[in-house]
Amino acid sequence: LLAAVFIAVTLVALCLVPTGALAGEPALPVPDIAAAMLNVAAATILFGAFGLFAAQVAPRRRTAAISAIVAMLVCHFANTIPLVASRFEPMRYLSPLYLTSRTTALADGHVDWLAMAGVALESVAVGVLAFVMAGRRDIFGTYPLGARLPRLPRPRLPGWSMPLRSPFTRALRDAAGPSTVWAIGLALLVAMLTALVPNV
Repeated sequence: LLAAVFIAVTLVALCLVPTGALAGEPALPVPDIAAAMLNVAAATILFGAFGLFAAQVAPRRRTAAISAIVAMLVCHFANTIPLVASRFEPMRYLSPLYLTSRTTALADGHVDWLAMAGVALESVAVGVLAFVMAGRRDIFGTYPLGARLPRLPRPRLPGWSMPLRSPFTRALRDAAGPSTVWAIGLALLVAMLTALVPNV
């Protein structure tokens, strides 16, 4: 997770360095770019840690991944809706992304190191909790939240199914569901951002 986040923010930072010259505007200061990438990395690691936490109680990886995505969207809406509807202002302070939004390094060079440290501490806390829970569950099971009834295997009914004659078609079938969820989620996110910030 940490390696993936580091590679992603590094690539984004390298793309941001020449954007000023390409747009005919002053170049973005490298320290501001670095601060912005640290801010994004802290928030990304937080939701990655939440995904690891969800994986300890969810029976399937897909469920854990969807849980992390839903948590990210809920926190995003809780942080952005009060910007256009002031009556929901108290809701914004419940979102960890409020701390992330306090740093606007690329816009005006402002960096709230205390808020960034708060997000980092939240990431560490959730990650440690997931690590502790992982050590107390079976390797192929979930964290024991309570007594559970044994799961009986479901009978496989005959019928038509997608061809599974090769690993390639099996991979396509397994990726169809998550890919569709990601596409819908990204489309909704883009539509929301376009509505909130029409000049983007």
